[in-house]
Order: sequence, then structure tokens, then C-alpha cells
Amino acid sequence: MVTKRFLIGLLSFVLTNLCFAQSFQWIKQIGDKSGGETSPLCKILPEGQTIIAWRYSFNTRIDSFRATAKGYSTPYILSFLDKDGKAKWIWKPDSCYSNFTISSINYSKSLGKIYASGNFNKGADINNQSFKGKSNSFIIRFDTNGTFEKIYNISLDTSGIIFEGFEVSNNNDILLGVFYDQNKSYPSSILKIPSINFSINKTGNFVLKLDKDLNPIKASKPMYGTKYGKVLITKNANTILSTCIYRDTFIINGKYYFNGKNIFSAYITYLDSNLNFKKVSKVYTTGSNNSINAVKCLNNGDVVIGGEFRDSISIISQNYKGYSMPLFACLDSNLKLKWAKLPQIKYGDRQNSYIFDLDVADDYILGGGRIIGNTIFDDFNLPDSLGLFWFFKTDTRGNILWMRRVAFSKKYTTQNLTSISYNSNKEAILAGYILDTVKLNNQKFFTNGNFDVLLMKIKDIEIYRV
Repeated sequence: MVTKRFLIGLLSFVLTNLCFAQSFQWIKQIGDKSGGETSPLCKILPEGQTIIAWRYSFNTRIDSFRATAKGYSTPYILSFLDKDGKAKWIWKPDSCYSNFTISSINYSKSLGKIYASGNFNKGADINNQSFKGKSNSFIIRFDTNGTFEKIYNISLDTSGIIFEGFEVSNNNDILLGVFYDQNKSYPSSILKIPSINFSINKTGNFVLKLDKDLNPIKASKPMYGTKYGKVLITKNANTILSTCIYRDTFIINGKYYFNGKNIFSAYITYLDSNLNFKKVSKVYTTGSNNSINAVKCLNNGDVVIGGEFRDSISIISQNYKGYSMPLFACLDSNLKLKWAKLPQIKYGDRQNSYIFDLDVADDYILGGGRIIGNTIFDDFNLPDSLGLFWFFKTDTRGNILWMRRVAFSKKYTTQNLTSISYNSNKEAILAGYILDTVKLNNQKFFTNGNFDVLLMKIKDIEIYRV
């Protein structure tokens, strides 16, 4: 006679193995034997479809779609995938003469519109519009069928403009981080947006608000300083946060903030919905290289940051001499440290790790990047042999729910997990690039000597335990 205990045990075993088998919904390798693909960005939609952009050289391919780069250009390409990972369309510039970069992608659920921002060097042709001989930036709108609808560029007469991170507000305005490099501006040394009576006459950055049709509405006052990394934009209720790292001095709203000679400081600027300054706060100070690669707001107003620092950083007491450490920390609404999660490492073990991206949904945080070295996070032991791709999930208190590394047959340190997107259905898209043989979910992926993009969709990811 079958006992009740046996049935419960059998059911538990079956459910556990079924959940594990279903952890990867699909894995997709993007590449062409004669080209190379790197630096992907991804966005998962609420219904499970995916937007992905990546850089390629020579040729690239996704499913039945192929593209060829002309000359020595290294453009980005954009693609839309259904919820099963099948490419439905691609978009690329008509032509470009050097680098053509997509720096950020986003989606408006209420409008059903896709937005992509980026920049190019030495000119480009976009949807039959020529930008010859200039370095400039763009933001484009598509529908989900791939129809090109709108493009916005600040000025055809001024170069040195870089569009960086952006967000879509609840009323579908675009909040765009803009950097203006006067040293690269030609022929004019003043950047003007006449329709909103805005100008900037020296190197600096600002937040630009556009309506859903990409018409300028308003710009913040400029922020000046020697900037490192890109301007990141995030939002929480009616507050807009602009984040950047400056060396030596930061000037905002007529006030000077002196960090110290050759000292780097990260600042978060709070703006209201009309882009008026509310306050400015220094997140941390460090004397060595560092980066903030992702900033997200939680529902309670806390701010989560992800990036990298070397040696030491002011908000963390320990000095990691000679190591590059992943920065994963949470600050309250006054930017006071609530928690930071750092690996435990033994003396003599190398460590060279980054967080490249974060996303937040339903009081969970999903993060990832690259990790090198024998590492322990809380109870999660991650030996170096496990590989370079690294991703994890925490609650809003920083408690690690699961953590995972993806193994390669060889350890090329240029392999990175660069983008993460998470939706409220507990689905996640992870995107990175590889130069190796990878075994995942009983599948083998081989790159044939060139970089390829690896795209992974995961469901019910909280079941992972390392």
C-alpha cells in the first residue's frame, strides 16, 4: 500500500525537478560566423516579448534576419522578439560612417511604443535623413510591428551632443539625460533648443523632457563638471533622479561642490516633475576608478545602485586593496546607506567584479554582471571555476534569495553579462556576450572564434539555489 508520506515525497521530488527544468524558458545565441556581436541591451515587456539591441561588425544574424555593416563601421541593430524568443523584425540605420551606438531602450505600455536613444560618430543616415560629417545623437520611436514613427535630434548644426539614459514617465513623457561636450562642438560652441528657450555654452549635462511625440517640453538647468560614465535617469512617483560621477568639482544651480583634487564623487540630483531642482546629495567619494552602471528606485523611495569600485569607497568601511569590487548598495530617501552587499574574499584571492545592470519589480531586485575570483556572498559559495556571468536576486532588504554563475570552457575576461530586465510576471531577460563554449540547460553554444550575444529568458527564477 502506498503511504501518504511516500506520495508527498514523490510529489515534492517531481515538482522540484519540473521547476528546475522550466527555469530557462529559452536561450538564444545571436551571431554570424563572419562577424562579431557585443554589448547587448534588453527590455522585457509586461506580456513577455523582448526588445534587444547589440553592436556588430561585418555581419550579424538573428533567426532569418541578416544585416551587413558597410566599411569599417560598427553599428547597433535593434530587434523585437515574441514571448517564445522568435525574432519578428529588425531595425538598423540606413548607413553609418563609424560607430553607431544605441545607449538605452525603453517601452511605453499604455502607448505600445518602443523608444531607443543613442549617438553616432562622423555622420549617419537614419530613415532617409542624413547627418553627414557630424557626431550627434538621436531618440527614435517605433511601434511593436517595427514601424519607424519619429526621430528627434536637438540640432543639426551642433555636434558634441550625447543622449544617454532615459525613462518614460507615467504620463508618457520622455526624461532624457543629455551630455554636451563643448570641446567637440562644431561649428557652434553654444547648444540651443529655441523652442523651449534653452542654451548651454560650456561642457555639462542636463535633463531634457520630451512629449510622447518627441517634442521638447522643458530642460533642467545645466550641471557642470568633469563627468565620468553616463548620466543615468530614474524616477520615483513625482521625483526624477539624475545620477553621475564627477572628478574634482561639481557645479549645479550656481553652487560649487569641491570633492578634492583628483577625487571622484557620485552625486544624485533630485528634480521635480517640472525639472526644477529639489536637492543634490553626494552618494560617495573615492580616490580611484569607479562607476555607477545602474540606479533604480524602490516603491518606498529607497535608491538601489549597482556598479564597481577599486580599493575603497566612503560609504563602506573596509578597504579592498588592489581589488575591483562590485558595488551593490541601497540608500534611503536622504541617501544614507541602509545596506551594502559585498563578497567575502580571502587574502591573495584575485577579485575583479562588476555589476553592469539592475532591475526592480514587485519588491524584488535582480542584478548581474561579471565576477572573477573565488567569492562568498552570505551562504552562497561561488568558486572561480563556475565562470564569469553572474546574476542574483534579493529582496528590498538586500537578503540574497539566489545567486548563480554561468560556466565557460575558458575564462576570457572580456565576456560580460551586460543587461537585465525583469517584469512583474517573474520573467527575466539576461543578455551578455561570449567568446567561448557554454553549456546551459543541456544545450551547448559555440562561438567559432568571434563574440556572440547570448540571450536568456528565465521564468520562476526564485527556485535557483547555488
